Amino acid sequence: MTADEYFSGKTANPILKSLRGGFQPSEKKEFVSTAPVPSSPQINRGTSFFGSSSTARPSTVNNDGQILALQKQVAELQVALESKDAIINQLRNEINQLKSQDNSGESEKLAEAYRLLDEQRALVASAQEQVMIAQQAAKDAQQHASVAVQAAAEVVKSQEVLNSSRSQEALQIQGQGSNEQINDDQEN
Repeated sequence: MTADEYFSGKTANPILKSLRGGFQPSEKKEFVSTAPVPSSPQINRGTSFFGSSSTARPSTVNNDGQILALQKQVAELQVALESKDAIINQLRNEINQLKSQDNSGESEKLAEAYRLLDEQRALVASAQEQVMIAQQAAKDAQQHASVAVQAAAEVVKSQEVLNSSRSQEALQIQGQGSNEQINDDQEN
């Protein structure tokens, strides 16, 4: 995947390589930039920033300081890179020496260790996937439980309102029945 593809939002899974046979450096690819080359700004030496004619020239002191700082940083990086290259070469030599030595079955043990390591990595990846699935399921279950609790609360509230209105109706009916009985008693 190129940098342009990455910055445009494309994603991809990592490319996994087995180190069972040892590290094998890949071919170096030539870097080709697709970025536009910035053009140097045109400076009219006869005018100032505000457009009036002036004998003042743009200051290059700040630019020179930045250039010197960048050159110093590049030199430091080159020294660090040379140091890292030396370490890499030393490690390659050590690996080649280990490969060339037959330490009575050490290479077979190493191959078995790599196989076991690959199996463990696969198990870990599977376990991580299962954990993610379980976490999502727990999150979904929690949301469903929350909705169910809210629905149950609404049902209880509706039941209470219904019971309250029934009680009021019963009291009204009972009150009307008592009034009718009192009226009947008064008439007799």
